[in-house]
Amino acid sequence: MKKLSVLFALLAVAMMAKADFVVTASDTPFVPGSEENELVLTASESMQTFTAFQFDMVLPEGLTFDYAYSSAFREEKEKGKWIAMHNWQEGVPEDGEGIRIFVMDGSNNNASFADVTEIITLGFIADATFKGGTITFKKAVFSSTDSSKDVKLDDFDVTVTVAGASQTDVAFTMTAAHAGTLILPFAAEIPADYDWVAYTDITLNGKTLVLGESTTTLLANTPYYIEGEKEGTYTFSGTPTNEAASVKNGILTGVFVDTEIEAGVGNYVLQNQEVNGVGFYNVKTKAKTIPAYRCYITVPSDTESNMYRIGGTTGIEEVTVEEAGDVYDMLGRKVLGPLEKGVYIKNNRKIFVK
Repeated sequence: MKKLSVLFALLAVAMMAKADFVVTASDTPFVPGSEENELVLTASESMQTFTAFQFDMVLPEGLTFDYAYSSAFREEKEKGKWIAMHNWQEGVPEDGEGIRIFVMDGSNNNASFADVTEIITLGFIADATFKGGTITFKKAVFSSTDSSKDVKLDDFDVTVTVAGASQTDVAFTMTAAHAGTLILPFAAEIPADYDWVAYTDITLNGKTLVLGESTTTLLANTPYYIEGEKEGTYTFSGTPTNEAASVKNGILTGVFVDTEIEAGVGNYVLQNQEVNGVGFYNVKTKAKTIPAYRCYITVPSDTESNMYRIGGTTGIEEVTVEEAGDVYDMLGRKVLGPLEKGVYIKNNRKIFVK
C-alpha cells in the first residue's frame, strides 16, 4: 500500500490587519484505506490573540473529513468531542461547496485560545482508491475581541501526492521566439533567475489574444502561455497529480501526451513564422500533433482567422522607451539601457514593451 504525503505547505497570507500572519500545513503521510490521516495547520504566531476562527475545505475525490482537534483549544486529543473551553463544529458553507469548520469558545465568554501556534489538526479518511489531489482552504477568518487584530486569509491549496512515486521531469525551452506553452502535472515555480512569466487566462479581442495577469507560480494541471527574454532550457520536476490526457482552461488546452488535433475545426498552434512572426496559427488542412506538456488554443468557428497575434495584457500598460522614470525587470534589477521587448516594473506597475 502506497503512502501519500502532503506537499507544499504554504502559504496562506493575511489580507487584513496582520499582513505577516502566515499559515503552513504539515507533511504528515496519508495512507489509502486508512482512517488515521492527519493534516496540521500552524500559524506563524501564537493563537492566544484569537477567540474564534472558521474556514471552508473543498476536498479531492477519495478523501473524507473525519474529525478535528487542537492544543489551542484542547487539553488532550479526543476525536469528535470538546474539552475545556473551546469546541469545534462541522457545517456546510453557504454555497454548499465543501465543509465548514468553525471553532469558538464553548462557554461564550470570549476566552482566547491557548498560547500555542497550532491552529487545528484535521483528520481524514482516505479510501483505497485515493491517488492524491488538492485540498482547497477558503474564507479563512480569525477573530479577536479587538476587531483591529482580526485576520482574513487568501484562499490557499495544499497538494496531496503519492509519497515515493516516481517523479516526472518536464523540460521547457525558451527559444529565440521568446514564447512557448506549457502544462505541468504538478505544481512548480519558475526559477528566480529566469525572467519568464506565465499566463493562463487568455481571451479574444478581434484577431488579438489578450493575456490576463502574469504569474511565476505554475499550478498543477493548468495550461499556460509563457514568454520571456532569457533563452534556454529548464527542467521542472515533480510528482504527477493528474491522470487525464488533457486539461482545458478557456480557449487554452494543455496535453500530457502527444496528441493529434484536427484540422479545420478552430484549432491553433503557437508558431514563429517568417512573415507574421509569433502567434497562434490556424491548423487548416492537415491534423497536427501537439507534443506532451504543450498547449494549443481553440476558438469558435465564427471567429476563425488565419492567425491570432499575442497582444496587450490585462493590468499591464504599454509605454514607450522615452517615458521617464526608473524601470526594473521582473527580477527587480534596474534597467539602464533601452528597453527591449518584455514585461517590466515602472512606478510600482507592470508595463509591457512591444
